[in-house]
Amino acid sequence: MKKFTKIEEQQNAGPAGEKSLYKSDYFNIVEKDGWQFDACPNDYVIAIIYLANHMELVFRLETVVPFKQKHPEFDRFVTTVSGTKEIDESFEECLFREIYEETGIVISKSYNDYQLIHSLFISKGTTCKFHFYWVPITDSDYRLEKAPGDGSNFEANATAFRINLGQLKTLKPVDMTTAMAIEIAKNELAIS
Repeated sequence: MKKFTKIEEQQNAGPAGEKSLYKSDYFNIVEKDGWQFDACPNDYVIAIIYLANHMELVFRLETVVPFKQKHPEFDRFVTTVSGTKEIDESFEECLFREIYEETGIVISKSYNDYQLIHSLFISKGTTCKFHFYWVPITDSDYRLEKAPGDGSNFEANATAFRINLGQLKTLKPVDMTTAMAIEIAKNELAIS
């Protein structure tokens, strides 16, 4: 009998008795000790970019299909500059790659004022973590180019934007990551 799908059922035993239920490039759903969760292969980097000379933060407007599922009335959502760490790159390499791809900001190789603020699990349903980086830069720390994106249509339709600290309260995040990034920025800049 032929299968109608290319997705093969995964029922193989993995490390320490975990059973793989589904695996793709982005997910690895396993069952272990009565839990079903995503034993995802890669963590994520979140860049909180502060343009110090301008007293501005950098965010993005992008289409996020899962958000749109709940809020079809919105075309795009305010998000952070973020991305998936590749297996063969360091967190810092991922940080600067994502900043460039999503904003066009090319940070000087001598720059080292970024700081890891938190590494937090996304939820109880995954082994993935978000690594929040504070990235304060001055005009002499970077140059601006056209943001190349990652080649996806979603990135092509997204845009980075700058917001003055005085307008920060006008942002209405719909996800925990962006809300947390705003709170980290407020804390780092001593804004109440």
